[in-house]
Parts: sequence; C-alpha cells; structure tokens
Amino acid sequence: AAAQIPIGRAVDRFGGRRSVAVCSAAFYLSLAGMSLPQDWYMLTLAFIGVRALGFGGLAMACTTCLQQWFVRRRGLATGLSECMNTLFGFGLNSQLYAIAVESFGWRASYLIIGLVLLVYPPVAALLLRSRPEDMGLLPDGGQARSVASRTDGEAASASSSAAATVGWTLREAMGTTSLWIIVAANALQWGIGAGLFFHLASVVVEFGLPAELLPSSFYLPWAIARATALAVGGFLLDRAPPRFIMFVGFLLGGVSMLALGWPHSQLTPLKTAAIAALWGLSMVCLLPTGS
Repeated sequence: AAAQIPIGRAVDRFGGRRSVAVCSAAFYLSLAGMSLPQDWYMLTLAFIGVRALGFGGLAMACTTCLQQWFVRRRGLATGLSECMNTLFGFGLNSQLYAIAVESFGWRASYLIIGLVLLVYPPVAALLLRSRPEDMGLLPDGGQARSVASRTDGEAASASSSAAATVGWTLREAMGTTSLWIIVAANALQWGIGAGLFFHLASVVVEFGLPAELLPSSFYLPWAIARATALAVGGFLLDRAPPRFIMFVGFLLGGVSMLALGWPHSQLTPLKTAAIAALWGLSMVCLLPTGS
C-alpha cells in the first residue's frame, strides 16, 4: 500500500506509456521471482513485489491512461476494460494456471508465466499512447481542430471536456467528503476481497469443497458475474448517480459474505458457484471508485 504513493507520482511525472511499460516489466519479473524463495522472508519480499507492482502500480498506470482518453463515456470505458480483464485474467487464466500448477508445480508455473508475459512491455512502449492529445485527438474520440474553425457547440464541448479532465487538485479533493467515502469503499472492498482470495483455498476446504474444484466452482462463475456487472454497471454509471451503484454493490457483497460464513454451512459446487456469482456481481461497486 505504501508503494502506491510514489508510484502514483511517477505515473503523473513520466506519463502512462512509460509507466505501463516499466511497471509491467517489473511485475512480470517479480512473478518469475516468486519461483525462487526458500525462506519465509524471501517469500514475503517476493509477494510484496507482486502486489505492489501488479495489483497496485500496473493497474494504476493503466487506469490513469484510460481516464485520460475518456471523459463523457468514462464509466462505460472503465466497465468494458474491467470486464475484459475479468474474463481473461480471472476466468480463462485461472483455468490455465490451475493446469500449469498441476503439470509443472507452482514454482515452475510462476517462472514460466513471468517470462512469457515479458513480451508485453515492449508492445506497450511502442504502441500505447498516454493521452489522446498525443495523436491530435480529444477525449471520447473527438477530433482536435483549430480554435478558429470550431463552431460554438464544438468549442463548448471541448471546453467542457478539458474542464472535466483537469478536475480537482489534490488539496481540493482532500477537502471533500466524496474522496474519503471512496477511500473507505476501496479499503473495505479490497481489504476484505484480498483477504478472502489470499486464504480462499483453505477456506473452501474447511467448508468441505475439494481444492481441485476451486477454479471451476468459484473463479469461473465469479469472473463471469463480475464481467457482466462491470459491463452493465459501466453503462449505468454514465446515466445514474454513482452512490446508488456503490450501494447495490456493497449490499450484494455483504449478502455473499453472510452466505459463505453461515454457521455449519457445507459448501457444495453449486452453492460455491452461487456465492461466487453473487460476490462477482457485487464488484460493480468498484466502478465509481475507479472512474
């Protein structure tokens, strides 16, 4: 968590393209490094690198780029981006990683995955553009034109987009209640979510579900439900107050946690899939905090 502040400053200073390329390279090397530890303290350092550089730095750099490309349709763009990330990152890849671990063991799997993904940083460095202005465009696909040739409507729209892109200064934002509600929402959602995911294998085994059923019974339905919620929620976020979306998301998340931890509850594959789907739908509450 502490690493996110200096990483965030670096993203602002060096731009999205450099930040995505550097963070992704460092993240994939840290994944490969997870295959090396023989002691608890080396494992701790390697895991800190994975969390800080991947779920923190790389995700932050990608989100920053996305927000600079979209203003009016930011909710939909964020929802679609998270939807694809969920389907491939959690849905498809969870199945592939499970096969890799069964075939090669977890150490070799970390090494193989980390090294294979190193093909991405040079692609990001060559093809990614941090802002639409770098290509003579405006946010939301608008065409940049000279001030003299713009109509009054185009000038007003460009002025509105520019104002929305500039937004609040840090000092101004820290003086609002909304910022601290978003901070608290992120802390609750990611704190509970990361804690559960970290211990998920032991939790489901304790409740009677064989660990080998975890990818198909939990990760896959969770990913499908999460992707659906984010795609639909992104569309609604551009049209409905964010507080309602956050309310529905946290309500569903609370119900899913109650169902999972219900006393003397026995997890079957079907019940696990239902809880996972419910929790996946609750991820819609992340959209207002990310966009």
